Amino acid sequence: MNYHLLEADELEDLYYSFDSDNIADKYHKLCAKRNKVIVGLMVYQGLNTKELKQLELEDLQLYKGKVYIKSGARSNARTLVLKSWQVIELLEYVKEFREAIKHKWQLESERLFIPNNPRLGATIYNILKRLKKINHKVKNTHQIRASVIANWLKQYNLRQVQIMAGHRYISSTERYLQDDLENLHEIVNNFHPIN
Repeated sequence: MNYHLLEADELEDLYYSFDSDNIADKYHKLCAKRNKVIVGLMVYQGLNTKELKQLELEDLQLYKGKVYIKSGARSNARTLVLKSWQVIELLEYVKEFREAIKHKWQLESERLFIPNNPRLGATIYNILKRLKKINHKVKNTHQIRASVIANWLKQYNLRQVQIMAGHRYISSTERYLQDDLENLHEIVNNFHPIN
């Protein structure tokens, strides 16, 4: 893995600095609102591209402040808590912006994010380009997910993080602990006065 992980405040800054309001063109503003919701799910719940593509309206439990993530080939299903501001943005997105995007593309879909495959991959690529302008350390969705998991490990026990991350095996979660130790070791080596 060996990513340069982002701290929790850097992840949060990606979300807050992602502008979705100061856009003149109506369709691009709709897309920016959708994209901000996607950024929130990446930086707070650690969702990867595949999980974002698979999300459906029925997976949202907005009145409980939760989102259900289906199991994948290498991941377990899980229910994750949303931040209060995500619930508000998701409600607004589902009721207003998603409907307008759906109408524009003349699509009927239960997918949360429209357009979906394969265009959502291109959408996420464009989101990453914008995130790199906010913080030049941003590399890709894997790095963002790894950062979220590493930050969870500072707050929760290993088993809780395994469940939150959807890891089938505890060893998958333990790798993030090891990476965190390697990062600390690298920092000490770079900044220790004896070097």
